[in-house]
Amino acid sequence: VCISPVLTTITGETEVGLSITDLPGILLASLGFLIEVVADDQKRVHRESYGAEAFINSGLWRFSRHPNYFGEILFWFGIVLLALPAMSGVGYMSATVPIFVYFLLTRVSGTVLLEKAAKRKWGNDPLYKDYVNETPLLWPKIK
Repeated sequence: VCISPVLTTITGETEVGLSITDLPGILLASLGFLIEVVADDQKRVHRESYGAEAFINSGLWRFSRHPNYFGEILFWFGIVLLALPAMSGVGYMSATVPIFVYFLLTRVSGTVLLEKAAKRKWGNDPLYKDYVNETPLLWPKIK
């Protein structure tokens, strides 16, 4: 499902040149990918330094409890913007991919499972409670 905007573009019959959505698409996809990679690396380094028993609330994780998922959604939104000019007919359905990814990460797996596990693990820790109360689940809050 997620790759459908790319497939729509590749298999489309219309040849498309540069468009007004290319630069924003490239910027959003690149930014999303960068956020995802940096957040995952920060978590890896944190676990190596403090172990899996300590929750992370530094780096990008101080702005969002799941910055890597935020990056994932931005990435797919950028991909859709890039693919948009080549879409036609039912191909426009693939433009819903960011919504699908958001739904999957916030309602089916992703944050749902991780938040439950975190609550079991750190739910009684006052620092964790403060972190949850002050830090948005997904969309970053610049402090």
